[in-house]
Amino acid sequence: MQIFQRTKRWTDEERQYIKDNYLILSDKEIGEKLERSTNGIKEERLKLGLIRPRVSHSTKKKKTKLTFAEVEELFKAKGYILLSGENEYINQSSKMRYICPKHKDKGEQTISVYHIKEGKGCYYCGRERTAASRKSKVTEEEDRALCDLKGFDYVKTKIEDGIPYIYFICRKHKMLGI
Repeated sequence: MQIFQRTKRWTDEERQYIKDNYLILSDKEIGEKLERSTNGIKEERLKLGLIRPRVSHSTKKKKTKLTFAEVEELFKAKGYILLSGENEYINQSSKMRYICPKHKDKGEQTISVYHIKEGKGCYYCGRERTAASRKSKVTEEEDRALCDLKGFDYVKTKIEDGIPYIYFICRKHKMLGI
């Protein structure tokens, strides 16, 4: 046999408290005050037609268009010579013409204002940074020390197709050569 517990009826005072506080307090807080469940508060609030306005959870600031002076400052901070005029700047997607002082021989380049703000820049400077980061940082001294540690006689280091090769002679098997 199942026993059903009767729920407490809503009083006018409780309904008035919900009306007065539904915008300030959460359903949980109102429920704690009135000693009711959160779901019960929500249901009664909706029956009373009390719907909370939707709150935007976006924390992003409104996008504001940069002034042309701000755009000029962005290019100046990067060290670029801005060729585009104020009439070419519409918004952050606008392609702006510039010259990189390191790569004047490459001529005029274009980039959007948005990409400049992201920290991107000259195509050729980027290629140089990429190449430098991939270069082998192996030194002859390190190779010589590694060979001594392993019991080999160091001969030379040669880089072929970007791969460093260490040439050595094994002390136990000198007759096999390099």
